[in-house]
Amino acid sequence: MKRISRYLAVFIFLFAVLSCSSESGTVAPVIGAKAPDFTLKDINGKTLTLRDLKGKVVLLEFWATWCPPCRRSIPEMEALSRKYFNRDVVLVGVNVDGGDSFDAVKNFVNQYNMTYTVVVDNGDASRKYQVSSIPAIFLLDKDQKIVKRYLGFSPGLGEELSRQIEALL
Repeated sequence: MKRISRYLAVFIFLFAVLSCSSESGTVAPVIGAKAPDFTLKDINGKTLTLRDLKGKVVLLEFWATWCPPCRRSIPEMEALSRKYFNRDVVLVGVNVDGGDSFDAVKNFVNQYNMTYTVVVDNGDASRKYQVSSIPAIFLLDKDQKIVKRYLGFSPGLGEELSRQIEALL
C-alpha cells in the first residue's frame, strides 16, 4: 500500500509540474524570465505584437469590462499612460472578455476615455501569462524581461508602478 501511495504521489507531482507548462514546454512566466510573445488585434483591428515593442518599458494589464477592480484601475493606468506619453513606455490593456467582444470593448474604452492601447485577447496571451485572476499587471523592461507582477488592484498602485517604471528608464 505504501508503494502505491509513493507512486501516486510521484504521479501527482509530475502531473502538476507538466500541467504548469505551456504548449512550448516552458513554465509560467516568472520574474526575470523573458515575457511570452503574443500577437493580438487592438480595438480598431490593428495588429500588435509584443516583440515589436522591444526597447520600450511595457506595462501589460489583463482586465475585463465586467471586473469592478479593473474598472477602478483605469484612472491610475490612464494617468500612467499620460505621464509617460512620448517616452519609451507603452501601456497595453489586454482585454480578456473573450468571444467577439471588439465592439463592446471599443464602446467601453470610449465610455471610460481610455487613451492607451487596448487589445482583445483571443485566449492566447492570458494562457501564456497564466492569468487566473484579474486585473493582472506585468511590468517588462526594455529587453522584455518580466520585472514585476501585480495581482489585483489597490489604490495607489499607480505610484508604485511609476517608481518601477522610472527605475527602468
